[in-house]
Amino acid sequence: MLCNRLPGSRCRAGTVMAALAFGCSQPIPTAAAQSVSTAQEQLIREYVDAFKPYGMIAVLISIGQEPGDVVERLGEELVHRRDECFSNLRTRESPSSLPNFDLGASAALRLGLGLQQVGEADLRALGVNQVSLRFDQVTVQTVSQGELGQTINRRACPEVAQLIDRDPEALKRGNFLVSQVFLARSIVKINRERSGGGTFSLLRALAARFGLPFRADGGVNLETAQAVELSSARPVPVAFRPAFIRLDPSQPGYRSGPGRPNAPTIVPFNPESEDDVVALSSWIDQQLPTAISPAR
Repeated sequence: MLCNRLPGSRCRAGTVMAALAFGCSQPIPTAAAQSVSTAQEQLIREYVDAFKPYGMIAVLISIGQEPGDVVERLGEELVHRRDECFSNLRTRESPSSLPNFDLGASAALRLGLGLQQVGEADLRALGVNQVSLRFDQVTVQTVSQGELGQTINRRACPEVAQLIDRDPEALKRGNFLVSQVFLARSIVKINRERSGGGTFSLLRALAARFGLPFRADGGVNLETAQAVELSSARPVPVAFRPAFIRLDPSQPGYRSGPGRPNAPTIVPFNPESEDDVVALSSWIDQQLPTAISPAR
């Protein structure tokens, strides 16, 4: 577990993200802090940018996200668990799919597979390989805006009720309400033509170290395999969508609220709307972590 899941508690993903830089949880020297922050920002941006065209927010660290959760900023803080704010909110789960991505090995292993403990020495041994990240056993958990409105406990979570009511006062907060969560097994594939095959043994060792499924493809052993795959052991949250988004007058697809022309407004998020996807992408860019606190 990365943090305690206590009712009403806030879980900061940022407090553990610094460990990604060196694959450890030791304090980072002050002289290296700026370099670490820059590397973190590039790593996070590469991974998050892959999901943005699909109207999705990438899960940087899986903390059991589910529809009805209230999170702050880019999911860095869990403000409320679903059961704290909603009574008898039912989630629908159905088969789904996610796109395949070409990513750098560092982003794919550390964020795609959640291997925060992979060290710099291992990554240098892997080189600058581009790898394929795909997903299987994909399901999506969904709640509708109507169901959220019908089941909200207004006394327990008045600020969430303001968001559902699209009260302009809710715009003063950086919270958003999760309506869809995509769960999947993540699979990282490295081809021999990209790596030269010299990294296959290292990948098998990493799989053994972290207890991950490992498979050689196109050969009976590593010497003849054309590709290898590492995968997560079970489906976990990998992406989510908000129930509502903020639109500013200068943004594409702006729709003014009742009696509030040319003012920021809250609207239900529609992943089929290109304007809404662009607006969400802009919001993600504003919330993207640029400096990560050292792990404690």
